[in-house]
Amino acid sequence: MNELGRHKKSDKIKWVLTGIAFVLVFVFLVGLCMQLFAKDDKYKPSEWFKKQDTEQTEQLPAEGGENGTARTHIKAMAAKFSLNEETDGTGIMPLSNSEIMPLYNPNMSASELCTITGSSTAEFLSDSELALWQSILTVNNNITNETLNNFIFYYDIGIIPSVRLLFEKKSVFEDLSDFTLKGVASYVNGKDIAHTRVQSDYTDYWYVMFSGGRTPSACKTNSVVLTYRYEDNRVPVPLPDDPVKEGYTFVGWYYDSEFNIPYNGGAIYEDTNLYAKFEINHYTVTFNSYGGTAVESQTVDWNTSATLTTPTRVGYTFKGWFLPDGTQYTNQAIKENTTLTAHWEVIMCTVTFYVGGEIYETKTVEYGTPLVSVVESASEMNLCVMSVRSALGSMDGETLTKAVVTDDSLELLSEELTVTDKVVNTVKNNKWQILGGVAGGVALIAVVAAIVGGTKRKRR
Repeated sequence: MNELGRHKKSDKIKWVLTGIAFVLVFVFLVGLCMQLFAKDDKYKPSEWFKKQDTEQTEQLPAEGGENGTARTHIKAMAAKFSLNEETDGTGIMPLSNSEIMPLYNPNMSASELCTITGSSTAEFLSDSELALWQSILTVNNNITNETLNNFIFYYDIGIIPSVRLLFEKKSVFEDLSDFTLKGVASYVNGKDIAHTRVQSDYTDYWYVMFSGGRTPSACKTNSVVLTYRYEDNRVPVPLPDDPVKEGYTFVGWYYDSEFNIPYNGGAIYEDTNLYAKFEINHYTVTFNSYGGTAVESQTVDWNTSATLTTPTRVGYTFKGWFLPDGTQYTNQAIKENTTLTAHWEVIMCTVTFYVGGEIYETKTVEYGTPLVSVVESASEMNLCVMSVRSALGSMDGETLTKAVVTDDSLELLSEELTVTDKVVNTVKNNKWQILGGVAGGVALIAVVAAIVGGTKRKRR
């Protein structure tokens, strides 16, 4: 009996707990349906315990009339900014009005926000929360260094409670009207989330969602960067061909006539003054001393002259530097790489022949002529050289064979040949002429004889 009673009591408890579970499930389903499908916010469970916003009525002038008409606004501003430089208790420096470019209606109400976002649980952040989120936001573009502030942050209780950043799909940079907006990239803590977290459900806005609490630290967010990406539709002004200046090399365009600021090569879309900078050309002048002492080459500016150096060469007189075309160089302007060649004139020396202590004959020979050849040439004058004297004194046979004529000091002491020696010497010196004359005479006699013989035969 006791065992049966315990079983009945246990079954009763099970039925009670099962009934309670069914009731709780039913209540949850009803609440969820009301949350999702109720048209009036006051019937939504999420609104039952909220303090209703009080309405404020202000008298504003009616359009076209003197009497004021009542306008009602919900006391919920999208953003509020302090005009002083003191912090608001959060440690964040508030923005000044001069830093703000209005990107939305500053009198937007909570109901308008809900309409834009399509969420009945959207709420504006408090001033301190808003200041925190604004402090981590940077809005820029890929064309200029301009940055903007004053975007809308709001809190959406929803199924996934989150802070959301609302930003416009249109171009928000007034000075980029010549560019086409191609899209917006979103970076959170340096990570590109453009393809995963940027939502575009709204007609005029995108938004980025940060799941978590109402502050950046709660959402693990330290920085948010929005970059509006523009495409440049302007047609740049083409630069002319590089200018040409004789004797100079064009080195680039500059923004100033003093050539301190070089043109960076960027596209030009407006009236701009650019100044051409030239550098003078430099040319090399090479000196070919042609057997004389070496002369170093020179580098000179275009249209200037080379500095001339006189080389030296033993036995020669320097006659000047000459251009490749054979013209003597006399400080003409250099306009290209040029080689100058030295011209020389050999020094002529006078050798004196003495007979009987008196000058018999003189002979002019080139500097460096072997003395032996000069001695041998004495026979042409029917002289026999007995000895040679120079500025250094008399020369013996061995010295004579090695000596050359280097000045006018050579004196050849000679004797005239006898009549017989003169005949022999004349024949010796003119043997080829004599042989030629003899051969010519014989040939002439043979020709005359042949002609005479032929004439006689004809007569017969």
